[in-house]
Amino acid sequence: MSAHSVLETAFHSLSKDDKFQASSEELAGILKDYVGRESPLILQSGCRSITSALLAKRLGKNRTIAETGAGQHGIAIATVCARFGLQCVIYMGAQDM
Repeated sequence: MSAHSVLETAFHSLSKDDKFQASSEELAGILKDYVGRESPLILQSGCRSITSALLAKRLGKNRTIAETGAGQHGIAIATVCARFGLQCVIYMGAQDM
């Protein structure tokens, strides 16, 4: 729970941080050149995963965790973590497997 509280506090703080928000240019470049954005499908999962990785980097974290059901979010976050040099652990529920 403590890690979740740190993440929540950082998210609310960074959402008002002009310097971090200015990195939206970096995000836009990554979405265009790395994700291949303009596809509505990629827009949703790709953007969420990349912003999660950018937030982790900003917090000085080197590892992320995520949960997945059908596996698509797990693949997206693992790919993004590989791109940014972050370790990644994916959890999937037994029924989803």
